[in-house]
Amino acid sequence: MRSKLYGLFHPSSVAIIGASDTPGKLGNVLAQRAARGGFPINRIIAINPNATQPIVGLRTVHSIEELDDVPELVVITTAAQYVPNIARSCATRGVKYLLIISAGFGEVHTKEGDQLQKELEDAVAGSNTRIVGPNCFGLMNMENGLDLTFGLTGISSPGHVSIISQSGGVAVALVDRARGLGVGLNKVITMGNAFDLSWKEYLSYLGSDPKTHAILLYVEGIGADAEGFLSALREVSEHKLVVVFKPGRSEAAAKAAATHTGSLAGNDKVFDAALRRTQAIRVDSLDEMFSTAIVANQELPRSDRYTFITNGGGPGVIAADRAALSGLLPVALTTETLTALDAFLPSNWSHGNPVDIIGDAGRERYYQSVRTVLADKNVESVIIMYVPTAMSPPEEVAKGIIQAVSEQRAVGFRKPVFVVWTGGWSIGGGEKLLQEASIPVLQNPDTAARILGHLAEYRRRHEVLYQTPRAIPRISDATLKEMRRLLLEIRDGGRTLLAEDEAKEILRMAQIPTNVIRVARSEAVAMEASRHIGYPVVVKAHAEIYPGVNAALSHKSEFGVHLNLRNPFDVGKAFHEIKKSVTDKLGAHSFCGVTIQSMVKTKDAHEIFLGTTNDPDFGPIMIFGRGGTHVEYFGDTAMGINQHSSAQMLQLMEQTRIFKILKGVRGAKAANIDAIVEAGVRLSEVATSLSGLVRSIEMNPLLASPEDVCAIDARIELFAPDEVGRNPAIRPYPGAFVHIVHLANGDAITIRPIDASDEGKMSFFHEQVSKEDVYHRYYTAISLETRKSHKRLAPRCNIDYRNHMAFVAENEKGEIVSVTRIVRANDAGEFEIAFFTRTDHKGQHLASYLMEASVDWAMKNQIVKLTGITERANAQMRKVFKGAGFSESPDPEDHSMVLFEKDLSCK
Repeated sequence: MRSKLYGLFHPSSVAIIGASDTPGKLGNVLAQRAARGGFPINRIIAINPNATQPIVGLRTVHSIEELDDVPELVVITTAAQYVPNIARSCATRGVKYLLIISAGFGEVHTKEGDQLQKELEDAVAGSNTRIVGPNCFGLMNMENGLDLTFGLTGISSPGHVSIISQSGGVAVALVDRARGLGVGLNKVITMGNAFDLSWKEYLSYLGSDPKTHAILLYVEGIGADAEGFLSALREVSEHKLVVVFKPGRSEAAAKAAATHTGSLAGNDKVFDAALRRTQAIRVDSLDEMFSTAIVANQELPRSDRYTFITNGGGPGVIAADRAALSGLLPVALTTETLTALDAFLPSNWSHGNPVDIIGDAGRERYYQSVRTVLADKNVESVIIMYVPTAMSPPEEVAKGIIQAVSEQRAVGFRKPVFVVWTGGWSIGGGEKLLQEASIPVLQNPDTAARILGHLAEYRRRHEVLYQTPRAIPRISDATLKEMRRLLLEIRDGGRTLLAEDEAKEILRMAQIPTNVIRVARSEAVAMEASRHIGYPVVVKAHAEIYPGVNAALSHKSEFGVHLNLRNPFDVGKAFHEIKKSVTDKLGAHSFCGVTIQSMVKTKDAHEIFLGTTNDPDFGPIMIFGRGGTHVEYFGDTAMGINQHSSAQMLQLMEQTRIFKILKGVRGAKAANIDAIVEAGVRLSEVATSLSGLVRSIEMNPLLASPEDVCAIDARIELFAPDEVGRNPAIRPYPGAFVHIVHLANGDAITIRPIDASDEGKMSFFHEQVSKEDVYHRYYTAISLETRKSHKRLAPRCNIDYRNHMAFVAENEKGEIVSVTRIVRANDAGEFEIAFFTRTDHKGQHLASYLMEASVDWAMKNQIVKLTGITERANAQMRKVFKGAGFSESPDPEDHSMVLFEKDLSCK
C-alpha cells in the first residue's frame, strides 16, 4: 500500500481554484508556476467563475462541479471567507487533498478567524479529504516538476534534501538558498497553521520516501500531538539525517511564533530535552541548517576526531577552537603520514594537525596534501580550508582538491571531506567546481567545525539512545491503582496539594525511601510520636492546604523548622511555638498540627533535587539537579522526557555539574548513583502512569549518601477536577498487557511487552535457535554473531510502543522462549507481524498466545490492518493466522509463500 500522502506529491491531476489571468495576483502567480514547473500541463486545471478564456494556457472551467473527473489535489487561493464553502464542495466531490494558501483562520487569533476555521473543519468533517494549511506557502516536488508555490525560486534539479516548514517565508528563503549553494532539493512542504495534516504525517511520509535522504525542519510549535511528532521523529531520524531549527529560545521569539502560525513555542528547554530522545540535530540558524544538509549528502564521520588542512594559520586556529568547544579531538597523524608530508611541504609547515601547508600553496600542494592525509589510517574526516591568495588561484586549488578526492572515491574509500572556501567574490569559480564534483563547500571555519560537531553528535546520539539499561523492577499495576485511589480521594476532599505525609506515602508506595513522618494535632500526640520514632527528630508545621484558604502554609520554613530535637519536652515546646506562629500569621483556623519526622544523618550526603512536572506539550518531564533552598539560584538542573530506564536516567544526571561531585571528588565518598537512578526511574513511572492526575512531584532535598537516598521533603500537586494533564509524549512501558498463561503441561508463561533491558535475554534466545529456524523466520541466513550484536538487538528491545511493538513469552526461569514483533509498514495504518519461537519450545502454542496479545494491542491502538507472511509448507503458522481471523492469499511474487491480512478498521 502506498503512503497516504503519496497522492499529495504525485497527484493524478491538480485544480487551482482562484486561478487568475491578472498579472501580480496570487492566483496568477500560482497558475503560472504550476504550468511552467514541468508537471504535465494537461493534468492541471484552472478554476475561476469569471474566466472567459484559458488562464495561462491551462484548461479552464468555472467550477469544480463542471469536471467529470475529480482532481486528486485542489489548491485554494481565494479570500478566506469563501474557503469553507469551496472546501465543502470539494469534499462532497471526493477530492483527496486540499492545499489552502488562503490566510485569515485560527492563526490570526481573532473571533472571525476562529469562526472561519470552525466552518472549515465542519466543511470536511466526515469526509476523506485531508488539508494542507491554511495560511501556507504551498508545496514542491522536484521529481515530477510539481510547483504549487509563489516564491521567487521555482523548480530546480532534484536532489535528496527535503524541507518541512511551518513558515512560508522561511521555506522561500531555504529554497532560494539551496539553489545558490548547489543543494539539490527533493520535496518542500509548508504546513501553515496545520489544523489537519501535521508533523506526524509529513515526517512519516518523507521517512519512507526513497528519494529523501535528509530532512530539514523549521519548527515554531509542535501542536497538540507531541506524541505523534516525537514518535515519527524518533523513527525517521534513526535512518535519515533530520536537522531542526526552532526559534523561540527567547520570550519575544515565542510570542512572535504564536502570532505567526498560531503555534505556541512552549518551553525551549523541554523541547531540547525531547529532541535528545531522538537522533535529530538541532541548529541555531538557517545557515547552519543548510550547511549541515550540504555535508550530509556524503558519508558521515565515524568518530569525534578531525583533521584540518589549511593554507592560513588563522582559519586553522579558529576551526580548532570551535572543534574543541564542540567536543571534537584532533587526529594524531601517523609517522608515515608526517614523513610523507615532510617530503613535499615547505620546512615551515605546521608538522601536525591542523596541517598548515603555508599561504602560497597551489594546486599541486593541495592535491598532494589532501591525497596523503586521506590515506592515513587514523583519519576519519577532513576539513580543507582555502584562503584566496594571488599565488593560488581558486579554480586551480579546487581542481587539485577534486583530483585527490576523486582518486579516493575511485578506489572505494568514502571518507567525509568538507571544503571551507573563505573569502567572497573572488572565489566563486572554484566553489562552483567543487559543488559540481559533489564536494560540500562551507563559508567559514567556525561553521565547518560546528557542523562536524553536529554530525559527531548524530553518531553519538545513536549510541546513547541504545545503551542497554540495568533492569529495575516496575511498580505493580495494583500499586498504581491504589495510588490513583488515594489521590482521587484527596482531590475529592477539596485539596490539590498533598500534605507532606501524604506525598511521602505515595513515594514509599513507589519504593522511594523517605524519612519517617507522623502527624500530631496535639502536644501529647507530638511527644508520643517522637518517642516512637526515636531521637533526634524534626518538627514542622503540618499543612492541609485548600485552594484560596491557607496557601501560605505550604512555606513551612516561615513558621519555624525545629531540627535535631532529642527529648519529648523540646518536641512539646516546638509544637507550641509553631502553633503560635501559624495562629499569629494566618489565624487559629489555619493550624492543623505539626509533623514529627526522623532526623536523617547528613554526613557524606548531598542535597539533590528530583522532580517531575506535566508540560502542556510533552506531558511528564523529569528534572534533576542540585537541591536545597537555592536550587533556582544555582541553575544546575537538567530536564528529560520520561526517564523510563536506568540508562536514560543516568544520561540526564550526566548533564549536570553536581553529577561529578556525586561520583566523588577530592577524596570524598561517592553517592550511591544506582539508588538515585532507581528513585528517578520509579518517580518517572508514577508521573507517566498518573499523568492525567498529577501536575508535579518534587523531592527537595533528596539526600544522596554513599549508602542510599532519602526524600527529606516531598511535594505533590494534582490537577484540579476540571483539568486533565497531558499524556506522556513518549509512551511508557505498557504494563497493562502483562499477563500469565498456563501451557498444557502446567508451565506458567508470562506474556509481556519487550523491555530495553531484555537485550541479554534476547541474546541468549538467539543462541537457542537452529540455523533452519533462523532461515524460516528471516528467509535468509543471518549469522549468530550478527543476530546477537548490540547494534542489532538494542533497537529491537528499546522500542517506542507506538510504531513498533514486540511481545515476548518468558518462562519461569526468566528466559525468553518466543517473540512476536509488530512493525509499522507504512503511514496508512498497516503493521506487519512476525513470530519466532525457540527451537526447543515449538509445539506449545506460544505463537497463538502472542498473536492474541498482538491483536489486542493493535485494536487498542487503532491499527488499521495487520499483515503477515509465512511459507506455504508451514501448516502450524498458517493455522495460527487463520485462527486469529486473518484472510489468506498466495504471494503473487513467490508461490512458496502465503500472505495474511486482518482488517481492523471496523473493529
